[in-house]
Amino acid sequence: MRTVLYTRLKPEIKRQIEEQGKLYPATARSVIAILKDKTFYSDLTISEVTDLTMHVNIYDRTDHEWFAGKDLFITENNVV
Repeated sequence: MRTVLYTRLKPEIKRQIEEQGKLYPATARSVIAILKDKTFYSDLTISEVTDLTMHVNIYDRTDHEWFAGKDLFITENNVV
């Protein structure tokens, strides 16, 4: 069984969510809730991906990073 996206966040991304959560707790809770509810990166909407990347201050992503999400998550069987 696949794990939810939150458990597969790269440690540095998870750490940034926690740090930003001190300043913006409602946003952090919202991002975490979304990531705990979904198992595939492709399940996220563009808005949800944008909320996550903005919350952790990642503004410059390549097209491949937007498409695959491997810059944010640890893969399982090479799938995010």
